[in-house]
Parts: sequence; structure tokens; C-alpha cells
Amino acid sequence: MSRARLIQTQLKRRDIMMKETRVALITGSSSGMGRAIALRLGLAGWTVGLVARRRERLEQLAEEIRRGGGQAHVLAGDLRAPDFAARALEELVGRAGRLDLLVNNAGAPAGAGEGVATDAQFDDAFALNVRSAYRLSHLALPHLRTTKGSIVNVSSAGVARNVPIDLVYLASKGALETLGRGMAKKWAPLGVRVNTVAPGIVPTEIFEVAGYPPETVHVQVAEARKAMQPLPHPGEPRDVAAAVAFLASEEAAFITGATLHVDGGMALGG
Repeated sequence: MSRARLIQTQLKRRDIMMKETRVALITGSSSGMGRAIALRLGLAGWTVGLVARRRERLEQLAEEIRRGGGQAHVLAGDLRAPDFAARALEELVGRAGRLDLLVNNAGAPAGAGEGVATDAQFDDAFALNVRSAYRLSHLALPHLRTTKGSIVNVSSAGVARNVPIDLVYLASKGALETLGRGMAKKWAPLGVRVNTVAPGIVPTEIFEVAGYPPETVHVQVAEARKAMQPLPHPGEPRDVAAAVAFLASEEAAFITGATLHVDGGMALGG
């Protein structure tokens, strides 16, 4: 096949795919970066499945997406529960008919502050930050093979920089990055891409969950950014959403196993 014919065939395939509404499942989408990712994709024409525990917030986000002309399905529940992931995925695919993208964004610190995490806190953090992504990715794989879809995991720039934050959270995000690289290599022959986005200091509710006082968190975030981030301006959830949207697009069709640092240069060190 000539190069011109090959390009023509590829463009035709892309046009056919674009005519079908693509479907994404985004975990942890009730706030912060997950919300921004869902909003970005939903307003860009994707049908989005919204997964988190806070139903009221998911309903509000779904309504915002629908007002913008998009389609959204609320899938409220706890991903640490053994059967919820399968139910949520089955419900989304049953309604939308397919799955093109899984965004494993759900994550939380252990909540031990400066102290030592209890066994229960440790297990809960890994159950949400790692095991839920492992479980959901395997459940999604048959659907993603059909659509030649992809997975995007949301990690943390703290892994590359080895920032001494909540150590259980840091270890879980390191495990998620390792898991993502392994899945990328194993599933590449199946046509399924797996990539990671590693956000830097992006103010979200996670800082308060981690134990930072609400009245001083903005000061502490600004100080941390000044100390570790070369670019002077602050990061925002929409920056992470843009990176996820790119990795899910046809423009990233030759990218798998990558970690895209959306961190203002934090990973450079220094």
C-alpha cells in the first residue's frame, strides 16, 4: 500500500470512529482533577461515566455536562467494595454500548497526617489508589480491546521528585505507575494503550483530606510551589484534564507506557 493510500485509510478510520460517540469512565470524578477531566471530555462530545461516592456532587456535574450538550451517567459507589467496579462498568456499557477510555483517577491519602498510618489506613489507601485501578482495568480490558481504547492512570509528581508527603500515598502512587507500565507492555499487542499523568502541586480538596488546615492550605501550597516548581504560575485541574484528553486522543495513538508530568517542572529536581 502506498503512503498516500495508507494515510487516506487512517483518516477514514478516524472519521468513522469520531462519528461514534466515544465513552469514558472516570473515577474520583466528584471533585478536583477528576471533575475537570469529566467536564473536559463531556463537553468535547464524549459520553462520560462519573464514578465517586458523593452522589449529589456527581448529579450536579452530570447536569452541568448535559447543559453543555454532553451526555453523562452517574455511577455512585465505593470502589473499595469488591463488586461495585463490575456493576458500574456493566451499567455504563449497558447504557452507552461501548467503552473507549478508563481514567483511574480515584485516590486519597492515608489520613495519618505526620503520624504513622494504622494498618487499616494503609490498607484503605492501597485499596482505593491501587487495587481499584487494577481491578477496574482488567474488567475494562475486553471492552477496550474491541474499541482499541486506552487507560490513563493519574499518579503524582511526588513519585519522581520523592516529595516527603504522606508516605503511604506516595508509595501507592509509585505502585500505580509500575502497574501502568506493566499493563502497557502486556496489553500493547491487544491494541490497548496505557499511560500515566503525574500532576504536580494542583490545589484540590486532597490537601484538606491529608490534614492541611483549610485556613492555611493556600499559604502552604504557595510555599511548596515556590520551593519545588520551576514555572512560576500555579497549576490547575484543567491542566491535568488537557493532558488526559491528549493521551486519550488519536494524536497519541503511538504513545503507551509513558508518564506525562504536568507539574510545572517539579520532576526536574533542583
